[in-house]
Amino acid sequence: MPFRDVQSLEAHYSDHAALLGIAAIADYEAMAEAFLAGPPCPTCHECHRPQGGRARFDVMTSRYAVVSAWGHIATFMILEPINHHYPTNWEYYISRCN
Repeated sequence: MPFRDVQSLEAHYSDHAALLGIAAIADYEAMAEAFLAGPPCPTCHECHRPQGGRARFDVMTSRYAVVSAWGHIATFMILEPINHHYPTNWEYYISRCN
C-alpha cells in the first residue's frame, strides 16, 4: 500500500522522517508499509475511522499511521503532544477513531 502519489510521499517524508530516524525516502515508505501491514504489533492499537480507513498507534514507540478509505497511506509519524495539542498521544489517537 503506497502513499497516494509522489507529492504526498515527499511531503510526509519531509515532515516526519527525521524524528523517525529515516534518511531515505524509500526507507520511509517501506517502514510505513511494514508498520501498517499484517496484524498490529503487541503494543499497537488499531481502529476503523468514521470517515473510512484505519489508524494504527504503537503505545511504546508513539508511531502512528493512517490508511485512507481508498487504501493509500495517509501519514506515518511519531506523535508528540506539542504538535497535536492533546494532553497525551493516546488521547490524540482516540480522537481520530471517533
